[in-house]
Amino acid sequence: MTTPTFGAHPHAGLSAVSILPEDTEGLFNNRDSLGNDFNIEAGDLYWLKAGSGAIHDEAPLKGAKVHGYNCL
Repeated sequence: MTTPTFGAHPHAGLSAVSILPEDTEGLFNNRDSLGNDFNIEAGDLYWLKAGSGAIHDEAPLKGAKVHGYNCL
């Protein structure tokens, strides 16, 4: 990905996991309605435990080339 793909979307009653392989270039921003706003990079794993519900948004930052896996 080089541009936002999913847009803000809800999660409830499940966990969402994002994994960025080592060939990712740049940063991938994750933010949610729980107040989290941070970047992950190559080699990182992000695990969102949504519980009763959260709105989640993720997007590559300008200039990034993200290869990733999203698992529910």
